[in-house]
Amino acid sequence: MSEVEGVVAETNFVMFSERQSGVSGDERVMVINYVDKDDLYAYRSDACIRLDISAVIALKSYRCRVKMAGKEKEKHVIVITRNAEEKSELLEHIKELQNQVVFLQNRTNIVAWQEKDREQIETEINNQVLKSSVRQYQLRVLSAQSALSELTHSVNDRCPLDIYIHLGRDWAKRTETLTDLKAQQCQDAAELMEKRTQFMTEAREYTENAQFVDEAGNFCSIRFDITPLEGLKTVKDAFDVIQFHIKHMDTKPMNSKYTCTSEHGTDNDILHRRLIMSEVDDVVTETNFVMFSERRSGVNRHYVGGEPSKPHDQGVMVMNYVDKDDIYPYRSDTCVRLDISGVMALKSWRRLVKTPQGEEKEEKGVVLTRWMLQKLRHTALPVPTHVLQKMRDRINEPGNAILRAVKDARTPVQLTAKDIPVLGC
Repeated sequence: MSEVEGVVAETNFVMFSERQSGVSGDERVMVINYVDKDDLYAYRSDACIRLDISAVIALKSYRCRVKMAGKEKEKHVIVITRNAEEKSELLEHIKELQNQVVFLQNRTNIVAWQEKDREQIETEINNQVLKSSVRQYQLRVLSAQSALSELTHSVNDRCPLDIYIHLGRDWAKRTETLTDLKAQQCQDAAELMEKRTQFMTEAREYTENAQFVDEAGNFCSIRFDITPLEGLKTVKDAFDVIQFHIKHMDTKPMNSKYTCTSEHGTDNDILHRRLIMSEVDDVVTETNFVMFSERRSGVNRHYVGGEPSKPHDQGVMVMNYVDKDDIYPYRSDTCVRLDISGVMALKSWRRLVKTPQGEEKEEKGVVLTRWMLQKLRHTALPVPTHVLQKMRDRINEPGNAILRAVKDARTPVQLTAKDIPVLGC
């Protein structure tokens, strides 16, 4: 298949399915796994990029009570607590199995066993023990992920940096309100990113995405990613590129019904954007957000190969939606509301790379880390289900488009506005 700019990709997988019926309802499971080797349809690594697919799709019927007029809806919560003793239990189980292997070997009086055969059998037994143990460990990790997913659903429907923002009609007061919020917002954002990346490799590319519908019926999408920007050499360059594209996001006349952009602060480090646009089957969407920016030079120290390096630069950009705007009020009678909040953090880093001559040299780069929450508000408007699904599917696309623009940028920076729609593709 060829779907991305003529690049040919290949995949080879099988799917197993099973249906079960019981008193609790019908259940069906589908298991997808890639084929390692196919003598009839061999992989073509000389011409194709290989895509391996592994997945489990489970379907289950269920019954639930709906809220009726004048009646309260009951909510049942099941809490499963798992502790660190599971790890020690797993290790003890491995030891028991290993002892059984030794016991069986000692009982065997078959002299005909050759050393090579015995080693092979031992290896096979140990491999089976290890495989079983690893599988049990993976299942326990998945169980923990299930608990974290439920926690994400119940806790993370709001950004940790959310703060009530009310912008009045007086422009001086609006600037004062936003200026008063900036310092605390940037400080809280830096702390959020420090905690979110506490146990993660600083400059290894990573992406995590979670989407769910909260109890109010709002569709929430949480995106976290770490991206090394090898084409940009300084935090300032990356800062300029990101700010430029957010400032010019969705200015295409045929889509935008209304757009307002204002900058505040002594260094224009506060950006306010109000957008009303029609991009998905003529459904009108609106958003109203502010972005606070801060750059700092030479903060603390980081390490390369165990050795301390020079102090590095860092920057943070905080986005938060406006709750109430007296000049640009929300139009819930005609628009679907999209709230945007989150943090984008930039940090300079240095790595050792080998030259064509085999020597090592230090190379500068920038790492972009993002934590974003986008919320498509529940609406009373008669939006068709397939259109609403299309809007949900595209909710991450503007952020992805900005990320692609930043990854493509090179030092020295040349800023050219790209058509980045808010919910377009």
